[in-house]
Amino acid sequence: MHLSRTIIAILSGIGIISTLMPWYSIDQGAIFGFGGIDAAMSFETGITAGVGYVSIILYLASAFIVVVGDRKQPLQPGFQKMGVLVTAGILVLYQIILISIYKIQNHVEPSYGLYISFAVSILLVPVQFFFKKDGSVGMPTKDEIEDSLEESADIIEDVVEDISDRFDKDDEDKKEKAEETSTESDAAEDQENSSEETEKPTE
Repeated sequence: MHLSRTIIAILSGIGIISTLMPWYSIDQGAIFGFGGIDAAMSFETGITAGVGYVSIILYLASAFIVVVGDRKQPLQPGFQKMGVLVTAGILVLYQIILISIYKIQNHVEPSYGLYISFAVSILLVPVQFFFKKDGSVGMPTKDEIEDSLEESADIIEDVVEDISDRFDKDDEDKKEKAEETSTESDAAEDQENSSEETEKPTE
């Protein structure tokens, strides 16, 4: 598997493991009036707290993206690159919100598991840009990042337009078939009426 895909897969795995670590701590001693006693600290993992499942799903999505397609090649522009970027972006935003919520609560503090997951989600964003089209590895320039994003956006736009055109064509085909059926039905009805008039006895 290409190195860039391997790194993303490893980071996704670390992110999933981080949900089994403490994501926040509660100073129960301070709550009940005997703060400063370490034994009074209560820790909740991302799983037991119920907030880690969103991160697990997004990390699994990133891992799935890297195993699709030609694994010997870096992530392809379009849905693969944008897919990793979108999942990483959602992870970063989601965990910023969690850290902020824990920070403003009394006697609650974010713990190392959440910070590890947050760091991993940030690292997922730039990884693919370090691996260039010519196979070299290096710090990407601003223009290279912009070109990569534009190329991915153009590919996705073309695919969406193609799908839209196919739906429009299917609708047109259905309308044409409906019109043909209606025309055939009218013709059959006219023929039946004509036959009935011919069979009427003359007085």
